Amino acid sequence: AGVPLLAAVVLSLVACSLIGLVNGVVTTVIGVSSFITTLGMFFLLNGLTLTLSNGRPVETPGDGTYAEVFGGGAYSGILWAIGLVLLLQLVLSRTRWGLHTFAVGGNLIGSSEAGIRVRVVKIRNFMLASTLAGFAGIIEAVRITSTDPLAGGPGIMFQAISAAVIGGTLLAGGSGTAIGAFIGACVLGILRDG
Repeated sequence: AGVPLLAAVVLSLVACSLIGLVNGVVTTVIGVSSFITTLGMFFLLNGLTLTLSNGRPVETPGDGTYAEVFGGGAYSGILWAIGLVLLLQLVLSRTRWGLHTFAVGGNLIGSSEAGIRVRVVKIRNFMLASTLAGFAGIIEAVRITSTDPLAGGPGIMFQAISAAVIGGTLLAGGSGTAIGAFIGACVLGILRDG
């Protein structure tokens, strides 16, 4: 649409963050299950993507440094993944936000009674997850050099949940690590490739 590439990347990440905000508000304020909220948003955005692209693949813009940084290099995708996993693991294990995240996931009522703003923690985590998912989409689109609106599907969401569970995250919440989820994703990727 004529927007400079860097501005388009920033705007797309802001849009992803807003999607996370909507999911977080629907889950915490209205009380819809987070799984149902996420699945419903997926179907809404999938329909929007199909409509905007007319159901056809769209070429990914950008080359040179942009492509090298965001996935054009041989190892840039895995380097981004390792860097983000290490950063998130550090934040989860060494900051108040991480402590509050584990507390809210493990004991919602106890966290609320301890003074943790449960809704705020959940909404921020939805926003972070959505932004990181958008960033992963950018990296993948640059690597493949096109965006196919028919690729992926609900299977990707179930693979992500499976990777987290294989890595030691409890579906009930309160336990898990970013490194464990990364190892779970590696296990699934190796099994699929094998």
